[in-house]
Amino acid sequence: MQNSIFLLISVCITAFMSPFIGQTLSVAVDSIATDLKVQPQMITSVISAFMIASASFLLPASAIANKFGIKTTYAIGSILVSIISIAVAYSPNFIFLIITRALQGIAYGLIFSTSMALLINNVAKDKKGFYIGINVAFVYLGLMLSPLLGGFITDYLGWRYVFYFGTIMQLISFICVLKTKQDKAVSDNFPIFQVILAFLGLSISLISLTKLKDSVYFSILLIIGLVFLIIFVIKEKNSKTPLLPLLDLINNNSLRYELYSSFCNYIATCAITLLLSMHLQILQGYSASSTGTILCTQPIFMIIFSILSGKLCTQINAHIMIVIGSLLTTIALVLFSLLTIKSSVYTVIVIQIISGIGFGLYGSANTHVIMSSVLPEKYSVVSALHAITRSVGMATGIAFLSLIFVYFINTQAGNPIYNNELSYSLFVAYIFSAIVSLFGFIFSFLSYLQQNKNKLYS
Repeated sequence: MQNSIFLLISVCITAFMSPFIGQTLSVAVDSIATDLKVQPQMITSVISAFMIASASFLLPASAIANKFGIKTTYAIGSILVSIISIAVAYSPNFIFLIITRALQGIAYGLIFSTSMALLINNVAKDKKGFYIGINVAFVYLGLMLSPLLGGFITDYLGWRYVFYFGTIMQLISFICVLKTKQDKAVSDNFPIFQVILAFLGLSISLISLTKLKDSVYFSILLIIGLVFLIIFVIKEKNSKTPLLPLLDLINNNSLRYELYSSFCNYIATCAITLLLSMHLQILQGYSASSTGTILCTQPIFMIIFSILSGKLCTQINAHIMIVIGSLLTTIALVLFSLLTIKSSVYTVIVIQIISGIGFGLYGSANTHVIMSSVLPEKYSVVSALHAITRSVGMATGIAFLSLIFVYFINTQAGNPIYNNELSYSLFVAYIFSAIVSLFGFIFSFLSYLQQNKNKLYS
């Protein structure tokens, strides 16, 4: 019992720190841009570098976990994140910041691919839903405190101190996970060719998406990246020791629909804090700390409803909470698109409440359904698969956001036209997100129907 508490502390710290650091960068966009002498919209490159690196390394990380054990892989990831955070804090220029955040993304890939499997494998069956709810709640707590705490750190100490804080917290996580019992390696095999194909395919494809307008060569690179991924899938289907449970995924409709839904949900919602931060700071003139205070609203409701959702997962149909949550998220994104420079702060708060409830109901229930749809021996690989949908979804969302900014912003900050272009870009981004979120709702509903069909025939 004591070991499971230490483990919960460790995974909750990690669950907190990843969104906290990422979203603090969104709040500190103006400060970083001024410090490193770049345009504010260029900060999306820092965010996408982290997202792309972590998403691309999840499958290699899963292979590492299979060979060396889940706990070992998680512990290595924790200590690497802590060390790299110091390098990020000392970034002398924008390029160095992008590179170190990408390295940090690779280190987080080791954590993302193992944390949920580590938690599920070390807690009692009747507490799994509750523990998942707490873990998801800490993700939302990171989202909640990043605007508030991150805003105050940025205003009074500087954005670099966020990463000093990250170093300390991740060291605590590393120490706590050492008290967890060591698991056995799943396989001695390390399919290096498939690992390289997966990493190159994902990274090249996602990087190319963010640069399509820059040169026709990125269109060619995108095709090359997709070819690598196709070859990877072919190799997986013919492999006796695949990295991904493709057959399980194909044959399990509920799992497949929930992963599709998760993918769409993270594409649609990954940039909400960044978009709202730019709206409040650049268009409406709020300070970083004031913006942070306003943006606390959504995560508060996410925390409350994620714990409630996790607790209720074993008592009522989790699919119902997923469907309601994804519908509320879609409605909120449509309402966000209607914000203007004259919109009151109370309007922003009300819409955040709607989206916060939607996020809270969706997150824990979706994770619970995905992890409950396979046998225990598949926990680690499905945990990695779920992490891939989350990370690739977020990386894809940021990639499309970068494209939107590139296409619709043609002037420099400070130019009177800049605010008009930024405002229209935010509108386009929200509409795009709402459409993707609607697809997520449809997949959630299909999963609900599939579950009822399975009950009918069982």
